[in-house]
Amino acid sequence: LESAGLRRWNTRTWKKDLPLSGLKTALGFARGGRVIVGVEQDHLSLWHTENCSKIGQLSGTVSLLDRAGVALVVSPVVASPDGETVFLGDRGEIRSWDIEGRIELAPMRYLAGESTHCLAMSRDGILAGAHGNGRVTLWDIATRQLLHVFEAHMAWVSTVAFSPDGSL
Repeated sequence: LESAGLRRWNTRTWKKDLPLSGLKTALGFARGGRVIVGVEQDHLSLWHTENCSKIGQLSGTVSLLDRAGVALVVSPVVASPDGETVFLGDRGEIRSWDIEGRIELAPMRYLAGESTHCLAMSRDGILAGAHGNGRVTLWDIATRQLLHVFEAHMAWVSTVAFSPDGSL
């Protein structure tokens, strides 16, 4: 992250590559890594990975604030296994957008209404969200149903991840 926005680095040469001017945070990839999703001003925008040109933006505004109004350092963005839907933790819900139509879908609201600090997606479409109150929620993205809530943590959870086969 630079003052003018995000900058891409070439991992073969370890040199700065093309800039993504205007993007702030909440970076993720969609469509098999061909599209970068990030927050620009108060909305999510889409960029070509190859040449860093802007494709467009997704409907609706995003806050990048937690429920107490404190700015989030990172708002997590993950894509569905097919890369056609992106998910963002925003305040008391997990929001999602259809990339093709660029429209917002129904949000998933969790029990505690806490901020989402991180998201992870399994290859079979299970979404994990870690929240400010120490809870980790699991969602089936096809049905939008809450599958399970882990409540054993004493404080906020800093990251969640799935094993490659999704069993852990």
